[in-house]
Amino acid sequence: MTDTKPAEEPNLRKLLLAFDEEVENQLTLHGIYDILHYGWVDHETPDQNYVGHAMWQTAPPFTPDWTVLLQGGTIHYVPTQRDEALTRTGEDFMGTMTFARRSIGAALCYAAVKATDLMDDKPAFWHEYTTSLQWLYISTDRLQQFFATVFEVRGKQIKKTRERNEPLFKAMVNSLIEDDVLLKKLCPIVDELCKYQMERDRVVHRLATVMAERRISILIEQRNVALSGAGREIAVPTFEDLESATADIPDDDLSGPVEAMKNWYSLLVEASNLIFEMEYWVRSKAN
Repeated sequence: MTDTKPAEEPNLRKLLLAFDEEVENQLTLHGIYDILHYGWVDHETPDQNYVGHAMWQTAPPFTPDWTVLLQGGTIHYVPTQRDEALTRTGEDFMGTMTFARRSIGAALCYAAVKATDLMDDKPAFWHEYTTSLQWLYISTDRLQQFFATVFEVRGKQIKKTRERNEPLFKAMVNSLIEDDVLLKKLCPIVDELCKYQMERDRVVHRLATVMAERRISILIEQRNVALSGAGREIAVPTFEDLESATADIPDDDLSGPVEAMKNWYSLLVEASNLIFEMEYWVRSKAN
């Protein structure tokens, strides 16, 4: 059998490694850190601003009995369905945040390069931007599921708040808030997260149809020219025309979308920090 595996391109490997390095540089520059970065001042000292993340990393809802699993013996604790649900949704959240961060970093790389061509509207940036929104949306959904499992939220508890047409996540928080300090801190953050989720639907749909709209506009233009029977004259711009037009393109034309990605990610870091801490205390009281 002939080996059809393509030969590795050394230059491609170098380019990808360089790109990965620049992705990380951009993320660091913009203060977007790996989700596991939060929680610690150093290797031994928990960060008091991110106690929840430290709790998740050192005392998660379920810790395997590695001694028995690896060396044999009798296991006395039977993991519950609740343990499974919290572990699954919590780990899903952490994983999707990793994917979101990577897409944000790639988008930041493309945003850092100023457009120099009048036809260059940075399609690569918009691709990574929409991908990051998708992952951030999923991360928010997983955190919502984790929260619901922590407090065993039931339909009756949130029915009243849902009647005000509130998003589910916000309704769940409001149904429990009472005098809890952590929930009060969480409420405005969840409100912002829900707004980003709703905005994501509009943005992704709009960006996904841009290419089709361009094609249709070209089709309509050609139809009109053909039906008119008149020739079409093209004005050839001078170098000075192009230079003047390009100079008008602002450096920060992508600042809005860039800030949206960064802020959504940061809100999820803050929200998960509070929810992880709440889960720890709820579990401690139950035990």
